[in-house]
Amino acid sequence: MKIRQFLILLTVAAAFAACSKTSAPQTPPDNVVRVTADVTATKGYCTTETLKSFDLFVKSASTKYSYTNTTFTKNSSTGEWVPAKQMLWEGSTAAFTFLAVSPVLSTRDCSIPDDLNEPVFNFSVEANQTLESTASDLLLCSKGDVTRNGNTLDFDDAGRLKVAFRHAMSLLKIQLTFGTEFNHNGVPATNPANELMVNGFNGDAAVKMTDSGDWSISAIDDTRKAIKAYESAWAPANDTEGNCKATFECIVVPQSMTSFTLSFYASEKPYTYTAELGPDFFFQPGKEYVLPLVIGKDEAQLSEDISAKAWISAGDSKDLETD
Repeated sequence: MKIRQFLILLTVAAAFAACSKTSAPQTPPDNVVRVTADVTATKGYCTTETLKSFDLFVKSASTKYSYTNTTFTKNSSTGEWVPAKQMLWEGSTAAFTFLAVSPVLSTRDCSIPDDLNEPVFNFSVEANQTLESTASDLLLCSKGDVTRNGNTLDFDDAGRLKVAFRHAMSLLKIQLTFGTEFNHNGVPATNPANELMVNGFNGDAAVKMTDSGDWSISAIDDTRKAIKAYESAWAPANDTEGNCKATFECIVVPQSMTSFTLSFYASEKPYTYTAELGPDFFFQPGKEYVLPLVIGKDEAQLSEDISAKAWISAGDSKDLETD
């Protein structure tokens, strides 16, 4: 009996030792930079599944192991991220700062500057946005003072740097509820609103690094542009006594706003609405904002105050409930 208990204890100890050995990430001896990437916290237009490429910046004490924005592309067969050129870590104990960016930047040879007041790069949202495009959905991930040796937080079990992207922009949703007058000739089969333009937002942003290695984003003054939003959801009324509903969306640069203006057509009639936000309203990174409007015969009116929540998903007609 004692022998049996002793053997059981040996088995448990061996299993515990095996778990202990696999709990710490393995530091590859070749110092080759390897990464794994996903889009965390929210699921917007670009998700873990649709992410195909990104740029990686690395800043080390040694310029030999510092890298300008280098593109990583996902191998569709293996799922591994392949760099445009080989990159090496300085060593297992050498600290570094990194910044990962998606979409891939059109400007090459950018670097993390020594002067943190200087931007790493500037970014612009599209003036004509579509549901299919992810070009305005800026994703960022950064951290400072990172070392590799035994680092389970920033490296996985295979010794790959974990890149956890977050959405850096804001999503603006305009929800339209149409009065029953739009059902005069029967419930419309398609959305009667079109050509919805959002005016008043600065369209360019500067991305900088902080002392702690976090990223920051700020709107660049005097870059206001008209942004064409796109239809992301449409739900016709159940009958002529109900209300049709539609949602338009666009991605905007995070910034302080006191007001912005919408212009669009509904059943070929022009409408204009100015959203008054107050003096301290700030569009935050990674948030979606919903502006609900009721569209009548002659004007658009606010039905509720603008609201904000975590940027969860792109529009879906399932999100709209008709009366």
